[in-house]
Amino acid sequence: MAVLKETRQLAEPDPTGYAKSCREAVAIGRGFDTHITVGSRSKVYVCGLGASAIAGDVLQALARKRVISCRSDATRFAHDGTGLVVVISYEGDTKESRACLELAMRLQSRDASRSCMCVTGNLDLAEHARSRGASALVVPPGYARGRKLAYLVLPLVGVLSRLGVLEAPASWDDLYSAVTPSAQECEDAAGIAAKIRGRYPAVYGTDKAAGPAAMMWGLLLREVAGLRTWTGAVPDLLHDEVCTFSDQVTGPMTCAVLLTANAHGRRAAAFSAAWVRELGASGVAVAEVRAWGESQLARLFSLVQVGEQVAEHVAVARGVDPSRAEAVLRSYKRSSC
Repeated sequence: MAVLKETRQLAEPDPTGYAKSCREAVAIGRGFDTHITVGSRSKVYVCGLGASAIAGDVLQALARKRVISCRSDATRFAHDGTGLVVVISYEGDTKESRACLELAMRLQSRDASRSCMCVTGNLDLAEHARSRGASALVVPPGYARGRKLAYLVLPLVGVLSRLGVLEAPASWDDLYSAVTPSAQECEDAAGIAAKIRGRYPAVYGTDKAAGPAAMMWGLLLREVAGLRTWTGAVPDLLHDEVCTFSDQVTGPMTCAVLLTANAHGRRAAAFSAAWVRELGASGVAVAEVRAWGESQLARLFSLVQVGEQVAEHVAVARGVDPSRAEAVLRSYKRSSC
């Protein structure tokens, strides 16, 4: 069982460049000038697909009841009354994001209590939004994996904190340290990848804060390593799913990765301990990953950076080029701009 250590010694200042991207993303949020206002009781609806939808999940976990991630119902904001709609579309001007943005801008033009903005790496989409009176936050295009999530989430944390929707971390240095892998984490990531090799991974967040990280792990393992992955989070795990992975036939074919964002949470600790016993007895390879950091944002991104390392190790072991995700993004950007 691989468990990331409580103490960390960073092998290099920023070996992956992740912390540098996070600093740039935070600076983008600080420099974004918006005239948007959000009422003290108004909601913020975040709409997106793929990693953009996970960005909404992260913001919802940070702001609790003020932010709603519209993953299952992208047009929910049209029925719920006033508020701010944030449409996230990183790679390009997809028909889904355009339709959602068009609806939000149409509602904004009819009702002054509604407002709309988009976050994108596509200049055409940004200019289209601005031409219709919506705000557009432009982030650097062409990134994949965890860095893409950083560019989508961190600027919005800065913007929404200024609007009074959520609280920004007291110190961003905590985040920059959390996304810089330690020597022990690099070693443990390789160990987790070795357990996954030849098995079907099932990645679960043992608490709500770890749920978005589990979703990102699934996306990374699919996009980078080309591996089908099951993901979930407490309390939304299905009983039938648990029973399936506990089966004596399916068990040896499965690797369960348990992510914990709040290491001091009693429910998360109890859940992990119970699953380690139950799944281990059925032949399931089990790995536990505990987050590092003081703030919830830092802990969540610390889990994501470990997932990125694991996905790269799994890709290499399966003979898949880990850089293909960036190549796909570059091709998509050229065709959409």
